[in-house]
Amino acid sequence: MICVRIAYTALNRETDRAGLLAAHKAFLRSGSLTVLQSGPIFDQEGKQTGAIVVAETLDIETMKAICAQDPFIVHGIYHHVTFFEWRITLGHVP
Repeated sequence: MICVRIAYTALNRETDRAGLLAAHKAFLRSGSLTVLQSGPIFDQEGKQTGAIVVAETLDIETMKAICAQDPFIVHGIYHHVTFFEWRITLGHVP
């Protein structure tokens, strides 16, 4: 199953986010989650407002459990995180 995590950065956490960025990237590259795509999202003014992770996993609950270990989630960098099952109907992910 392909799952998508959309996470929105909490206000005034830029310094904390910068300090945890290396640990966050290490988590995403650790192999605990099969990440297909990942990257930041930006608002209309070009300000980073969060990030998306697209991963292959058994189910949404597994995705949530693994993502609960992400340093950005552990340390409250995100104020809102949502998870979805994604069924591709056009195009592909690697």
